[in-house]
Amino acid sequence: MYSDTRTGFVLVLGHLATVGAALLLLFTHVALGARIRRALGVPGRREATWRWPVDATLGAGSLALVLLAVSVVGLLRPVTVLVVAAAAAALSWREWARAAAEFAALLRPTGRGAVATDDLASRIAPLMHAALAALVLLLVAGAVAPPTEWDSLMYHLRIPLWLLETGRLAVPPDSFHVALVGGSHFASLPLLAAGLRSGPALMQVAALVLTVMGTVAMAREARLARSGGWLA
Repeated sequence: MYSDTRTGFVLVLGHLATVGAALLLLFTHVALGARIRRALGVPGRREATWRWPVDATLGAGSLALVLLAVSVVGLLRPVTVLVVAAAAAALSWREWARAAAEFAALLRPTGRGAVATDDLASRIAPLMHAALAALVLLLVAGAVAPPTEWDSLMYHLRIPLWLLETGRLAVPPDSFHVALVGGSHFASLPLLAAGLRSGPALMQVAALVLTVMGTVAMAREARLARSGGWLA
C-alpha cells in the first residue's frame, strides 16, 4: 500500500516534488495564520523567526478546523480538500508571497556573525549551524522514504487516507485509531489529497524546524548567549 517502486531519476524527481509541495503548504499555513493574526489586530515581530512559529500554528489549526467541518458534512474528498487549501492560499496571497520571500532570504547567507555576547558562542555557532543542517537533511531523507513504523501504518496515514476515501468523519470498521487523528493530520491532508503520502512526515520535520526557530528567538531575546547565541 505504501511501497515505492520508482528508481533513479524518477524517484529523485518524485521526492523533490513532495518536498516542494510540503513547502507550498507550509507557506499557506504561515500566510493564513498571518492574515488571521492581522485581522485580530495582533501585531507581529519584524523577524520571521518570531512570526513563523506562531503564524504557522494558527494557520495550520484554522485550516484543520475547516477541513474537519468539511468532513462532518460529508464532503471530504481529495478535490474538495485541494480546493479548500487553494482558497486559503488565495485568501492570503500577499502574506503567502511574503512568506516565500522570507524563506528565500533565510536560505541566503547574510555574511554577519552570530549574535552572541561571548567568544565561545561566536566560535561554536558555525558548528551548530552545520549540525542542525545535517539533522534536517537526515530527517527529510527519512521522511520521504516509505513508512515502516507501526504508528504510521495503522493510523497516521491509514486513517486520513480512509477518511478521504470515505468522504466523511467516521470510525473505520476494523480500527478505533481514529481517536488518535488530530489537527496536525487534517492540516497536512492536502498533501495526501494530492497523492503525496510522504508529505505529512515532511510537515512534521517543518514543525521541528519551526520549534527550533522559536526557541532560538526566545533565547536571544532573553540574552542567553550560550543557548540562543550558538544557534543564531
